[in-house]
Amino acid sequence: MILPAIDVQLMNEHLTTHEGVLYKLSLYYNLAEHPALKQIFSKQFMLMKDHVRVMLSLLDPSRKGSVQLAPIDLTIVTSIHEGQTNKNSQDKYLAIEGRSTAKSMANDNFISALMMKDKHVKDIHIQMAIQQAKVQEMYSMFISNLFNEKPQLSTKENQMKIVSEFHHLV
Repeated sequence: MILPAIDVQLMNEHLTTHEGVLYKLSLYYNLAEHPALKQIFSKQFMLMKDHVRVMLSLLDPSRKGSVQLAPIDLTIVTSIHEGQTNKNSQDKYLAIEGRSTAKSMANDNFISALMMKDKHVKDIHIQMAIQQAKVQEMYSMFISNLFNEKPQLSTKENQMKIVSEFHHLV
């Protein structure tokens, strides 16, 4: 199937990015100590390999029919609390970088999907964005549980001030 040029150009850019990210994830996997973090890196690696497979299939001009993402289990088998991570370990920083990578990939996939013209290609990239967002959540859960990183909460007063300021829009 011949695709719109914009779709082809965006996937070409994505494939180049995926090549670098796959390399980085394999390095991070080897550097990580905690088994749960290793699982997250492994799952993201496999997820991105599937994204490459799908994009190559979409780009095949002789393709007929639709292409689907493989179902990927994004649960962590090893308990995040199992295994000890040395407080001097680089696991926290690797997890933060992994989370940033997943967020960036989700954002790139979604923004690209908004620019894509072929409905099937667009829908697949939205699904890819959702998968990366789920991986981002896995990293956040790991960081939160092991390193007690929690988002700072707002105040009731601050929230009510915003509600009052914009209530006229309803």
